[in-house]
Amino acid sequence: MTIGVGNLIDPIGLALTLPFVFKSDPSTAATQDDITADWNADPITKLMLTDDSINSLVLSKADDFEATLKQTVEFSGFDTWPADAQLGLMSMAWAMGPAFGRAWPNFRQDGSGQDWNAAAADCHMDETANPGLAPRNTANRVLFLEAALAASSQSDFSVLRYTVSGDAPGSAQEVRVTT
Repeated sequence: MTIGVGNLIDPIGLALTLPFVFKSDPSTAATQDDITADWNADPITKLMLTDDSINSLVLSKADDFEATLKQTVEFSGFDTWPADAQLGLMSMAWAMGPAFGRAWPNFRQDGSGQDWNAAAADCHMDETANPGLAPRNTANRVLFLEAALAASSQSDFSVLRYTVSGDAPGSAQEVRVTT
């Protein structure tokens, strides 16, 4: 079970740490007993996270994921990668967890060598048990192809070239990323 932009809350212990409030009265915090009862209802029906709580959760998880990813030797140059490659790696980590790299030797090698065309070919996650990964796989492939274009044209790596439309690489409107 997930909540707030795909944050895993199963097992229940993951849910119990979050600041749930009542949908009927968002100013009232839920107790652990309230969270347990609603979690067991699956789907959660009476409780919610506020937008601020979701934003804090996502940003915190992204920071944790980035730190973990950088501990993988081949991803340690993350800060020097094009923004599109950074987002592609974070997308893969969001889907598989930040320690996924150990099982992806070709992709790790691509990251180490900053071979973004190869990364585009090697970033495909198995959709067999989760067909919902298909759009993510497409987006990740485009992100790494955009990174390849940024690298080959010596573009500003802080510019995210990707657009949600999924247009062909190189056609994306550029957006400056600041950290």
